[in-house]
Amino acid sequence: KIDFCKGNYVLYWMQTSQRVSYNHALTYSAELANLLNLPLIVYFGITEDFPEANYRHYYFMLQGLAETEKELKKRKIKLLVWINDPIAGLESISQNAAVVVTDFGYLKIHSEWRNKALNIINKRFIAIESCRSTLSLSSGTLNVPRIVPPERAIPAVSLFDNFR
Repeated sequence: KIDFCKGNYVLYWMQTSQRVSYNHALTYSAELANLLNLPLIVYFGITEDFPEANYRHYYFMLQGLAETEKELKKRKIKLLVWINDPIAGLESISQNAAVVVTDFGYLKIHSEWRNKALNIINKRFIAIESCRSTLSLSSGTLNVPRIVPPERAIPAVSLFDNFR
């Protein structure tokens, strides 16, 4: 039995893995949505004050997000890109989600965002490492070495329970 909150969709909060291929967090989210028989929504919040980012960074990122949106559309997955504080957007969009999944970023700001997210969303929150391990739920295998506490710096999968 899977213990998740009631909700209308699985929410994947895309941060550092702004791609469809080799995105284990997206794969996990899609498999989970299929398992729960819920649609998958991908959310990406663009902050105007990302540390040390300039116009070239934003231009490159937006080009990549446009390509990501095309690939997601082929899979009938909706991508929501909002220009706002990523946490404010996450708080809003997670209200009706059954579960929130994110990719695991290692920058200080990503850690700060995850900690803020833990305090505002009242859902199961799962962080997936998309740069190291392989993940294939459709074949019946899950090659993720361990579940680790959120304070660890290099988890493959972190599961945060936020049931208040």
